[in-house]
Amino acid sequence: MLACALVLGGAAFLLRRLGPAAGERDFFTASGALPAWAVALSFAASEASAMTVLGVPAAAFREDWRYLQFFAGSAAARVAIALWLLPTLRAGGALTAFAWLEGRFGPGTRRWAGGAFVSARFLLTAVRLMAAAAALSVVAGAPPAAWLAVLAVFAAGAAAWGGLRGAAYLGAAQTAFLIAGGAVLALYAGVVLEGGPFEALRAADTAHKLAVWRFWPEGGLLRGMFVDRAWAPAALAGGLVGSMAAFAGDQEMMQGALHAPGDAGRRGLIGSAFAALTLLVVYLGLGSALWAYYDHNTALALPDAPESILPHFAVQNAGRWASQLVAALLVAAVMDLPLVGLAAVLLDDLGLRGRFAQPEDSPVPARAAAAASAVLIALAAAAAFGRPGFSAFAARFATAAYAPVLGLVLYGRFGPRRASAGAVPALATATLFALVLLTLEARSASPKGWHWAPLLTAAAAAGLTHFLARGEAVSSHSRRA
Repeated sequence: MLACALVLGGAAFLLRRLGPAAGERDFFTASGALPAWAVALSFAASEASAMTVLGVPAAAFREDWRYLQFFAGSAAARVAIALWLLPTLRAGGALTAFAWLEGRFGPGTRRWAGGAFVSARFLLTAVRLMAAAAALSVVAGAPPAAWLAVLAVFAAGAAAWGGLRGAAYLGAAQTAFLIAGGAVLALYAGVVLEGGPFEALRAADTAHKLAVWRFWPEGGLLRGMFVDRAWAPAALAGGLVGSMAAFAGDQEMMQGALHAPGDAGRRGLIGSAFAALTLLVVYLGLGSALWAYYDHNTALALPDAPESILPHFAVQNAGRWASQLVAALLVAAVMDLPLVGLAAVLLDDLGLRGRFAQPEDSPVPARAAAAASAVLIALAAAAAFGRPGFSAFAARFATAAYAPVLGLVLYGRFGPRRASAGAVPALATATLFALVLLTLEARSASPKGWHWAPLLTAAAAAGLTHFLARGEAVSSHSRRA
């Protein structure tokens, strides 16, 4: 509990030094003064969650480092977004990336994309908050409901106080702390092993626990390419398209890059790949170190589920300091809920600003929207406890929400037709297609290719947009491109 209080206290001190947002524009844009390094580190923080702290070491403990295949595709997605889409999305200086869709396809697409982001982010953040609260209850005591309340209240206060500036610098500090804390745990697991860290590396390598690439799918080429999501081409494609869908459809992740000055947003997006890679390697290394530790100490009991390996090690084998550190890492991973981006979309894209009778540039509507979002996310997380299928449903829903928006953004950037009439029907049809595809997959006894769903859905949205726009003129944007 003390370590958690120190993390929250340190975050509050940082926010106090940064100062409050001066107005609505400053709340959402940080006055256009974010440096590239803050954009990079905060972007990496927006991807991190309790599943980074718990799930990545568990994946390395259970299997190997093959998740880096997916990350290679994700890194390529950052470059693609930075070079080809970011300049388009930030054209006009609007608060959100979805404003560009209105100019290209009409207001309906802007509202659809905003609604898809809000719905998906609420569900995904509720899952992450639920996982963090459950794990904190184990390693630090207190019931999960208490942790939900503490984390939601702090996140609401942090977002309402500092806006984008506070969220960006808090995210940068979060990424640095997650890397440092994970490295300490990994080093300790290696040091206490007989033979030290080099023996841990040797043992993990001998057991193929450090393997990354797998170029031949399980079950043969024809069947495996549809079933094996860890096959390198499938993982690369999934990382590329899935990450592009998340980046194009997730305002929270793009908020800093959109409003950074000059070329800082582009450099920050590309730099985020290095920050995220460092974070990923540290926690993969932690999982391999834990595997070597238990492989050399076979008399020690293992947890019932590999997902609990880090809390189990901290509580049972490493001492109270490790439990405190794991708890602090979990708090750090979720103390910055995606409230700034949610508030921007709720007010700007979904039109809720008109419900507030406030002077122009007043930060009150933004602060109210951020605080209300935190409350709703906490309530959703509380409702998700005891529902084992909720996490999988949230992931499927996010794919169905984000991938069609990516298809529309790509068509808007490169497609030839104006497509003002067919865009919303195309989004609706592609979203329904994805939901049906992923629901059938979830109920199937033999999974077949669900990892290709983002690519198929984005292609369906772009293709339907083009088909339904027959007879419309060539867009002026396409002529310029």
